[in-house]
Amino acid sequence: MPFTYILFREGDGGPAKLSLYANKSCTEQLRKIHGVSVIPPFRKSRLDGIVTVEVDVRDRTGRTDTASGSVPLFKYKNDNRIDLAERTCANAE
Repeated sequence: MPFTYILFREGDGGPAKLSLYANKSCTEQLRKIHGVSVIPPFRKSRLDGIVTVEVDVRDRTGRTDTASGSVPLFKYKNDNRIDLAERTCANAE
C-alpha cells in the first residue's frame, strides 16, 4: 500500500487530525515512474528545535531541482524518531 493513515496531534491534549500520508512505497513508485533520482548528499540542519532537510534531485531528462522539508522536534521524544523524521522529509521531496 502506497498510502498510510496517520493520526496527528497538535500539542498536549489538542485535537487529533487523521491524514492520508504518502509513505516510502509511494515515493519510490513515483520516482520510478518519472525517472527521478536523488543526487547525494542531502543536507540537514537543526536550529531552534526544527530539523530542515534539503535534497537535490534529477529526472531522466537531466533536469535538476532542489526541495526542502522541515519538522519541529518538540513532537518527538527520542533521537530514533528524529532520525526517521529527517529521512521522511528527504524521501518525500
